Amino acid sequence: MLNKSIVMKVLLTVSFFISCGVSAGTQELSPELKAVMGIKDIPAKNRKVIGTWFNRDNGCTRSFEESNGKYYDVARCKDGSGGKSGPQIAKKSLTVFHPIPPKRDGDHYVIQNNGDLEIRDNQGIIDTLPKHNNLWP
Repeated sequence: MLNKSIVMKVLLTVSFFISCGVSAGTQELSPELKAVMGIKDIPAKNRKVIGTWFNRDNGCTRSFEESNGKYYDVARCKDGSGGKSGPQIAKKSLTVFHPIPPKRDGDHYVIQNNGDLEIRDNQGIIDTLPKHNNLWP
């Protein structure tokens, strides 16, 4: 059985890296930890890509994808990792999304008119990821 305080520390750490667009290497996570974090495999048949962006910090792409009325934040990296699962996110409007559960500091994502993705919190813009035309880097 997993120790709750250890799980919460790991969850907060990995959630931070995921929300910042840093690849958390979900292939290496155990099925139990994926379940605790809300990271689920996304059915390939019903996927619709909302947008894809390139993260200059880690060389991976980040896509928001819809499947069966639920939205996911999916990372894909040059080494072939990612692309099958991601944490669920909530859609607030056509262009605004936020993590589930919402973060205390107000983390959210805004798709700009030019297609770029702004990562924001209560204090303003944290980063802007440029639109990317392919799912993979």
